[in-house]
Amino acid sequence: MVVDHQREEECSGGVLSKMAISRGPILKKCRALGIEPTVIGIDKKSNRKPKKNGRKLSEYGIQLKEKQKVKFVYGYEIDEKLRPVLAQTLAGVENAEVIFKDFLKIRLDELEKTLPPYIVIANLPYYVTTPLVMTFVEHSQKCQSLTVMVQEDVADRLCAAPEKP
Repeated sequence: MVVDHQREEECSGGVLSKMAISRGPILKKCRALGIEPTVIGIDKKSNRKPKKNGRKLSEYGIQLKEKQKVKFVYGYEIDEKLRPVLAQTLAGVENAEVIFKDFLKIRLDELEKTLPPYIVIANLPYYVTTPLVMTFVEHSQKCQSLTVMVQEDVADRLCAAPEKP
């Protein structure tokens, strides 16, 4: 992040004099993540040719590539106002579905009957972090990996040593 001190823009509460602008290599980041820049609203085209590496992948590399292929993505959202935006965003994406339900009200054992082994990747809001993580840790039979992004104080609490009586 680079702070541009020259820019001043009107904000609803007053003048914002220090505007943070990302001036990093956005195309390089997109290539590293394996996504098209147009997905995130960037109209730039890279003039770099894709690398043609003559090296053969190791057995571990082949297995890792297979694991990284996403077969299907389920997203849970409770905000119905996002339905049209998500429908437009995911139009044409065949391996993704958004389910508009509260995940905390779903019985995990019933859901897992219809799923193969799976992984969970989530950005969790503050109020659902502990109940959701504990649900997967205590009741999941098929969850192979749980990767969540949480607020720092929640992470500290999750990693804390147990209190002694």
